[in-house]
Amino acid sequence: MMLPTKNFAGFKLTAIGLGCARLGSFSGATPSEAETLILRARDAGVTFFDTASSYGQGDSERMLGRLVGGDDKICLVTKVGKQVPVKARLLQPVKGIVRNLTRNSAKMRSTVRQSRGAALPVNFDPAFLTSELAKCHRRTGLATLPMVMLHSVDAASVKAGAAMEVLEHAQTRGDIRVIGVSVDDLEAAESTLADSRIQAVQVPYLPGDAAMADWAVRANQAGKLVVAREVFDGVAALPAGDRSGHIEKNLLRSTSDAAVGVILIGTTKTAHFDEILGMLSVSAA
Repeated sequence: MMLPTKNFAGFKLTAIGLGCARLGSFSGATPSEAETLILRARDAGVTFFDTASSYGQGDSERMLGRLVGGDDKICLVTKVGKQVPVKARLLQPVKGIVRNLTRNSAKMRSTVRQSRGAALPVNFDPAFLTSELAKCHRRTGLATLPMVMLHSVDAASVKAGAAMEVLEHAQTRGDIRVIGVSVDDLEAAESTLADSRIQAVQVPYLPGDAAMADWAVRANQAGKLVVAREVFDGVAALPAGDRSGHIEKNLLRSTSDAAVGVILIGTTKTAHFDEILGMLSVSAA
């Protein structure tokens, strides 16, 4: 099927994007599974791939750079500002062994889940961000990064402006094409409206959140790309038989929302991605 697209900053962005948070992680998809999923999304026409410098200790960026980074039709989005713990970085050389242990041990799976659930510290110091951007270029292999976002930035850091200046200077040099931010709450989302340098904003777009929906309308009117995540929030708590209906309802809610440019589909399973495509195909018929 042909995915709906939106013209933005020279890209034809598809209505759905692939969230790659767990591609390359200890408990996520294996490298082979992740590669299959990325290529499946690419071949289906997806042009928006979302990652971060902290995802998979950098392996998510490396994989996306290798598989889709050379395609100028694809907007590869990365995010900076979160610090990976030293312990996780030290485990990088033996990640494959840890992943196998995790899959075969309930205790290990529990330990990894608890670790993953802990919020990573953020650091928007200009020197740290500059260092992280250099690493993003190396890992993706891209001289110009299509889009870079500050990761989980708060309202105070947006208003302070120092972190935004780092991205602005990188954009002026041609190192970044589009500047964006990823936020976790309405206050931070509101703070982006006054800054014309911010071209794209990723927000949690939970079902029934009228305040965020109102913000999205205003952001769209201001010319900002609204990237919606967590649009299926609550699905894990539902009985298995009700999950597909919940996903379809909220998928259609989000893709039909004129204020939303892209919704992120976060999965490690090709079958789940194909299920989403099937729902979109039915809705378009």
